[in-house]
Amino acid sequence: MYKWYKKNELFVQFFLLFLISILTVSFISVLLTLKSAEKVYINTHIKTVNTSMKKIQEDYTKLNDSLTNQFLDLQKNPYITTFLNDPKLDPVAKNQLLYQLLKSLKQSNYLYDQIASHLLLINLDGKFLSQNGVYPSTSSTELLNATFFKETLKRPYQLHYQALENGYFPNTKSEGGLVISKAILDDDKTVVGAALIFISDSDFAKFYRSIFNADIDQIVIYDTQSTLISSNQTPATAKNLIQMTNDQTDNSLHIQYFPVATFGYTLKIITNNQLVANDLFLQPLIYSLLALMILLSATLAFWLIKKRIAPLYTLANQLEQVNYGDLPPKILVSGTQEIQTLQRAYNKMLDDLQDSLTEIMVQADIKRAMEIRALQLQIQPHFIYNTLTAIKFQIMKQDNEQAVSSIEAFTRLLQYTIGNTAELIPLQEELSILKDYITILQIRFGTHVTVHLYQDREEATSLVPKLLLQPIVENAFIHAFPNERIGQINVLVSHTQTQVKIEIIDDGIGIVAPPDTKKRFSGIGLTNIKERLWLLFQDEATFTMTSLPNQGTIVSIILPKK
Repeated sequence: MYKWYKKNELFVQFFLLFLISILTVSFISVLLTLKSAEKVYINTHIKTVNTSMKKIQEDYTKLNDSLTNQFLDLQKNPYITTFLNDPKLDPVAKNQLLYQLLKSLKQSNYLYDQIASHLLLINLDGKFLSQNGVYPSTSSTELLNATFFKETLKRPYQLHYQALENGYFPNTKSEGGLVISKAILDDDKTVVGAALIFISDSDFAKFYRSIFNADIDQIVIYDTQSTLISSNQTPATAKNLIQMTNDQTDNSLHIQYFPVATFGYTLKIITNNQLVANDLFLQPLIYSLLALMILLSATLAFWLIKKRIAPLYTLANQLEQVNYGDLPPKILVSGTQEIQTLQRAYNKMLDDLQDSLTEIMVQADIKRAMEIRALQLQIQPHFIYNTLTAIKFQIMKQDNEQAVSSIEAFTRLLQYTIGNTAELIPLQEELSILKDYITILQIRFGTHVTVHLYQDREEATSLVPKLLLQPIVENAFIHAFPNERIGQINVLVSHTQTQVKIEIIDDGIGIVAPPDTKKRFSGIGLTNIKERLWLLFQDEATFTMTSLPNQGTIVSIILPKK
């Protein structure tokens, strides 16, 4: 029995731990009785409702005040009466009037609490002007014949409120809301049109919907004719709630009325006392007790598990580091019999891995150095032959000064490509050798192509791979300008804090066929460049080439600063 226990020690301890935890939770759950005074919580909720309603009433008062101020400003705006009178103006004057009118309406885009006004001006002939450029999907004839518009004209000095099941703007067509209208009078006190402001139901209801739970507190807002204005319920439910009274309900429902005085509306709130009790008392109590029991059990489990299987977590952490490529030190053998067996195997694995990785890293360094060296030394004999032949013709033409300059440039280029074994060199040195190489290209192929070098600033510390730019410039020099086509190549160098960006741009014929990327600059081609960038920088460097027929080619290289 003892041997079996030692072999299954971890399993037995886990089993006993969870068994004790489950029994503890069950025992406490049976002993606890979830009874309390529900009325206390319901009264607390009712008081909270009353406090919230004061804030909501203040918000609606401020909203109505902002509406009143908006219409007062509209009545005082001389551009509005001029527009509604629809004077016969030439196009220039008419455009000037519209410009001044829209400019004067910019500050009236929003009402209280950033509610959009959706202002619409309409004259007696049905001429529209929308403040935000969105015009109603309802025709002018329908608006002129609407009940609220006719009432507005009958009582031009009052604000008129009318609930709509659907808004008249395209973006509010699927949503109801409230249209507030006021007649506009000219200097002779004659009605020339009306201003309409539409408030969507979502904007009008924002003051209470963000506060109340629609399942617990059902809210309806209606006018003196029992017309539904807004609700957090469906329209059918809301209409039934308007007619509901205290005589029709049991004790589970509590009805309160609050005036929305500035609008002349009534806000009715029907609270479900049973849901309040469940939400505020019973469920939180259950969850609190369960949380307490789980906390006690978790504390006991945490202490025992941490003590008994801490070595196992140490082993898991060490294995994770190995998975990411790190080799942490060996761990101390401790814990249960099963964990000790794993720890010994882990330490043995570390020894084997260390030996293997050491050998792999040595071979990888040797291979990488050989690959880069091989790539740097790719130079074809015909390049030297053709260059020397071109210099010979210069001497035969007795162009001695140019021949001397060519030999010097060619000598520096050979020293650079063959004599310098460094992988990375200063950018300024690379650009200097590029200039010598351009000289040789122009000796061999002519001066019909000009090359310009630009850089935003010189940085002596920026390092780039050797022979990075010459293959690309040669590729553009030879293939972008066939038949001695005149053109230019621009080499642009820019710096950031972390990167060096080099662009080679030509205005040649573009790439009409896939380029031979392995036969450029004495054998060092575009494939070579990409391979070297990967060997030196991996994903930190990028190489892209874009070309358009008869427009040119752009090669872009981005390197990390070294």
